[in-house]
Amino acid sequence: MSITATALYKAITAVVPHAGNARYPYLSIEQTSDALHLIATDTYTLAVARIPGAPARPAPWHLAIDRTDTNSLLTWLKGRELVDLDETDGLLNIHSSRGSTLSLQAGPASEPHCRWRSVLTLALQAHGDISSPRETLFLRSSLLARWDSADPKLEWIPGPNGAPLIARGKNFIGLQMPMPASGGNPTQAVTEVAREWDIETQPSALS
Repeated sequence: MSITATALYKAITAVVPHAGNARYPYLSIEQTSDALHLIATDTYTLAVARIPGAPARPAPWHLAIDRTDTNSLLTWLKGRELVDLDETDGLLNIHSSRGSTLSLQAGPASEPHCRWRSVLTLALQAHGDISSPRETLFLRSSLLARWDSADPKLEWIPGPNGAPLIARGKNFIGLQMPMPASGGNPTQAVTEVAREWDIETQPSALS
């Protein structure tokens, strides 16, 4: 699978803010038969970015690289060029259409990253009957950073019918307007997540 350097750069930068715990790899990379996945977590948050497409080189494989090598990879990627990724003998190899190859020493992805589907499975199972319609909303990602300095642990209180979310902290109160995802009507959003990411939601999935 050839992908643009821009797409790979965007996928990596989408997940690395969720890395940061020294117990876990900074960035895990997983190639399956139909997509490339970039994964990062510090146990408090988990982020997975997917670039669909069949790989041009043998798959599946997974590995992890540290912060230094991740930054080297981001610096190496150039705009609209095409890149292919593969793994050989513990090396992550990125081949570019400009004829150069970057090889980074990597280790096997750790258990929390390898089992990101199981983490999602548990999260969806916690929602109970996923076929039940749910009200959903969108939040502007660019606005979430505004709350970073307010309180290390904000309490979020959602409201019905597109009402503002209430943010409450110690000697602090705030509001954020949501962006309704379904015009205020319940949707099958949880079921759609399970289908889109091929997540088994029955308890037997983890047995």
